[in-house]
Amino acid sequence: MNTNLVIVDNYAKLLLMGELLSYLAGIIDGEGSIGFYSEGKGRGRRLTIEANMTDRVIIELLQSMFGGSVRHRSPQGLGKKDSWHWRGSHKKARAALIVLRPYLLLKGKGDQFLDPPPS
Repeated sequence: MNTNLVIVDNYAKLLLMGELLSYLAGIIDGEGSIGFYSEGKGRGRRLTIEANMTDRVIIELLQSMFGGSVRHRSPQGLGKKDSWHWRGSHKKARAALIVLRPYLLLKGKGDQFLDPPPS
């Protein structure tokens, strides 16, 4: 195979990955949250990044990219839709935040969440 084609192909994959990460950061900005949440009384706090949507495919994409868990939520009330919730905690949340941080617009770039949680 021509090495120039390999370089172009790898560059195209990087561009596509950048677009995908930008899109996912927009999902976190608009439909998600980032923060330190309590693990229970006397158990400290953990970094968590999460999103909730009615579009299951996007939630599963977050899980495939960053790990974590997905939960289904049944509709609550007339005219409501099924929704899916993705959550990454601890190391998975930190890894996702490091990758998404350059693309986040509304979550303060996530810098304050990369330090240890406040006591």
